[in-house]
Amino acid sequence: MTSNKKDLPVNSARLITEQSKGTIKSVFDALVELITNSNDSFRKLESAKKLAYPGNISIYITRRTLGRCESIIVSDDASGMDNEELLKAIEFAGETSGFSEGKKVRGFFGRGLKESIIALGEGLIITKKNNNLSGVRIWLEINDGKEKPYYEEIDPKNYNDEVNKNLGSVESGTVVIIKRIRDSYKIPDFSTFSKQLTNHYQLRGINTDRNREVRLYFYSPERKMKSETPINYKFPESELKIPKKTLNVDGKDVYFELRESIELLDSPHYNPAAKGGVLIKSEEAILENTLFKFTDDQAGLYFFGDLEIPAIAEKMRGGEILVNPNRIGLDWKHPFLDKVRKKLEDELAVVVEEKRKKLETGDKGKISEKNKILLNKLMEQLNAWAEQEGLDWEAPINPYTLNTLMIKPESTDIEIDLPRKLTIYVPKDISDLFPLESLNLKSDNSHVLVDRGSLDFKPHKNYPDILVGNFSIVGKKIDQEAMVIAELGDIEAFSIVRVVDKLEKNSRKRKKLNKKSGGFIRAIQSDETADPFQRVLYDNHLGEIRIYVNFPGVNLYIAKGLEGSESPEGSVLLAELVSEAFCRAVATKGLKEGKFLTLGSDLDAHISAYNRALFDLQKKYLEKLHKSVVSYYKKA
Repeated sequence: MTSNKKDLPVNSARLITEQSKGTIKSVFDALVELITNSNDSFRKLESAKKLAYPGNISIYITRRTLGRCESIIVSDDASGMDNEELLKAIEFAGETSGFSEGKKVRGFFGRGLKESIIALGEGLIITKKNNNLSGVRIWLEINDGKEKPYYEEIDPKNYNDEVNKNLGSVESGTVVIIKRIRDSYKIPDFSTFSKQLTNHYQLRGINTDRNREVRLYFYSPERKMKSETPINYKFPESELKIPKKTLNVDGKDVYFELRESIELLDSPHYNPAAKGGVLIKSEEAILENTLFKFTDDQAGLYFFGDLEIPAIAEKMRGGEILVNPNRIGLDWKHPFLDKVRKKLEDELAVVVEEKRKKLETGDKGKISEKNKILLNKLMEQLNAWAEQEGLDWEAPINPYTLNTLMIKPESTDIEIDLPRKLTIYVPKDISDLFPLESLNLKSDNSHVLVDRGSLDFKPHKNYPDILVGNFSIVGKKIDQEAMVIAELGDIEAFSIVRVVDKLEKNSRKRKKLNKKSGGFIRAIQSDETADPFQRVLYDNHLGEIRIYVNFPGVNLYIAKGLEGSESPEGSVLLAELVSEAFCRAVATKGLKEGKFLTLGSDLDAHISAYNRALFDLQKKYLEKLHKSVVSYYKKA
C-alpha cells in the first residue's frame, strides 16, 4: 500500500514576517538581539582561545522629532563571518549561535539578527573575517497587499562609507545597519534612552563585563545634537543577604545569591530596566528578571540577585521548550520551572517578611468603630461579588489567630481517579505538644482513598510559626461523599469531598457542600509605610486590601487609621481605592483560571486581556461601590 504522506504546506513568507514582529516589539528588543549577538561572537573567540577577549560594541542611533527612530547601527570587532557563515546566519530556523554544540552563548533559538531587520524596516549586514568582506541586504516588500521578505548578496565595496567607518581599522568584525524604520517604533530622548539601555536586565552581564566596551552614539538632526556615553551598569549599593548557595530542585542543582539594597528599587513587573529582581540565568543567557509572587510587594523591592539554572540549557539542548518562543521570559508552567519557582518563593519569603517587619514604623492607626462598620459591609459585598464571578476563591487563613489544625480546601469536588492535593496547616505550638509523626489521616468512605505519600511539614513561606504539609486523595466511585479527617493528639481537622465524573471549568463548587467560611477579602486596612510605591494593594496571602495613606494624593484626604474617609472627598477616594484593588485581584485571578480570554500568548496580548477584564469589572462594580460608601456616610 503506497503512502500519501506529504509535507504540510507552509506559508513561509507569512511565517517569517509574523515571527519577526512577534519577537521584536520595540527598538530595545532589536538592540538586545544585536548587542547579544555581538557578545556571543566574542564568547566564541574566548572559548576558542581559552582566555578573556577584550572587545568593542558600538551603537549608533539617529532620532528624529516625535521620537521617530531613523536608523540603528550596531558594530563590533569580534570574529566576523565569511560568506558561507553569513548566509547561514540569515537562514530562518537555522542554528548558528553555537548553543546546540554546547557553547555558552545566548542563542537558544538562532534568532534575532534577521528578525530585528524585518520587524523594524530594511537593513544591511556587512561582515569582515580575516580582512575578507561579505554582505547582504534584507528587506520586506508588499505585493498585492501581502508582505514578503527578501535578501540579496551585496558587494561591500559599494558601501565604502559604512565599511570604513565601522570596519576599516579591524581585521574582523560585523556591522548591522537598519534604516527606513517604521514610524510605529518610537524611542525616547538621549538621557532616557541611555538609562534604559544601561539598565536593561538582558544586557546586564554585558554592561558589567570589564572585557566589553559598549558605547552609545546618539544623534538628533533637527536639534543638531550629538551625544555619546559609555554603557556601564552599576549595581545598587547593598549588602549580601544570602551568600551563594546550592539548592536542589528535582535532582538538579541551581545556584542562588541575594543582596539587599539600601533603598527601594523599581519593580521588574513589565519593566525591563528595573534594578530590583532576581535574574534568572542559564549559562551565559539572562532569561528573566522576577521576584515571583513578591514582584509588587514593597518589602520585596529591596532585593536583587541571581539564580543560575544550568538545567534550562541542558533541557533545551534535549529538545524541551522552557523559554517562551518570543523570548518574553520563561514558561513557568513547565513542571521543572514550577518547582524552581516554589523553591525560590520559599527562600524569598523569609527575607521579605523580615524586611516587612523592619519597614513597619510606629503604632498602627486605630480604625474608628464608624469606619469598621463600613469596612465590614464592604468586605461582605466584595466577597459576594467575588463568588458571583465564579472563580475558585479560597478563604485565606488568618496567621495571627490560627490555633488549631486546618485542611485546605475545606470542601471540594474531585474528579474520579484523579489525585487531588490537600494542604494541612499546623500551628507550631500544637506541633510542640504532639509529634507530627503521630498525625493520622483517614477517610470515612472506602471509595475515597487518602495517600499520605512522603508527607513532610515545613514552615509556612511567610509565617514560620505555622507548619505546612501536603497529602493526596483519590476518588474511586462517582457521587460518593467523604469526610477526610486529620488527627493530631486530641485535635482534629476536616475536609468534605465529593467524587464527580468531570469538574466544571473554573469551579470545584457544588450546592450541597458546606459553605466556606469567610471570603477572599478578610480585612481592609490602612498601611503607614513611609514611602510607598503604590496607593493600594490586595495581599492575596493574607486576604487584605491595604491602603497606603502616605502615598501622594491619598495623604491629602485619608490619614492614619483611615481617618478622613468620612469626608466627601475621602469617601469617594476610599471607594475608588477599594474598587481598584478588588477589580485588579479579580482580573488577575480570572486570567489565570481562563475566565477572561487572551487573544495570543505574548506580553501585549496578556496586557490587553488584563486591561479589558479590568475595565469590564470596573464598569460592573465601581458605581455600586461608590454608592455604598457615600450613602453610608450620609446616613451615619
